[in-house]
Amino acid sequence: MTDDFGEDEDSVKAVAASHKLMQRRLSSDDERWYVQSQEAFQLDNNNCTLTILSNDARGLLRFELLKLQSAETLYITCTVEQFDGLCDEQLGLSGPAKVNAATHKLFREALAAMPAEG
Repeated sequence: MTDDFGEDEDSVKAVAASHKLMQRRLSSDDERWYVQSQEAFQLDNNNCTLTILSNDARGLLRFELLKLQSAETLYITCTVEQFDGLCDEQLGLSGPAKVNAATHKLFREALAAMPAEG
């Protein structure tokens, strides 16, 4: 019988595997997105589901808008600073109303910048 089932922890392969796993853990933080909210949303008379995700390591927000009638999904990614600036432009509003208005503006501007289909 042999006594070499598996690998010694001190073996070169085990150390390399451990190092690779640690690198993967460190780099995956940059790729990790967390759902901040998901709610019903209306955009230009379209019933939608809006999901907002954040990537804190990169300082990014991702907005995913699913149009329920067509099943089309629109994606917008911006920095937290960009969205905060958009929120600051929504004068006379506060709290969720300010965020909602900024989100509407974000999608209207993105849709206006898209080339027309046809």
